[in-house]
Amino acid sequence: DEMLRLQGLGSNTPTCVPYTEEEIMAIVREGKQRGHIIGVGRVLPRQGTVIPPPSQSTHSADIARLKKREKLLMKQVNMFMRLFRTDDKFSQMLTQLESQPEYGGGSGSGGCGDDEPGDDEDDGEDEDEEDDS
Repeated sequence: DEMLRLQGLGSNTPTCVPYTEEEIMAIVREGKQRGHIIGVGRVLPRQGTVIPPPSQSTHSADIARLKKREKLLMKQVNMFMRLFRTDDKFSQMLTQLESQPEYGGGSGSGGCGDDEPGDDEDDGEDEDEEDDS
């Protein structure tokens, strides 16, 4: 039964490559010896029930892609913020919005927006410290 199940997985394996006959035989042999099938999980004896291993919900490729997307979106947001700051009416509305608690409360911390007033000479990067010299 286990051999048929492993063959039926096709490319739905941890390596995304179908198991060979030799790999299936080795997995089944080792699983019968130890009650565990590598890449499949623990097998309960005599019940044929497989407890799957915990899935890894995020992969490094997904994280890298999300970080890249976030960086692009932040650049776009900063561009629009600079654009709106050039118009007095929009600038006033943005200042009012930023002072609301839901947005960050105007406390200067806790938000992820641009906390520098006016146009940015540093392309939207916030200054961590000011030079007193």
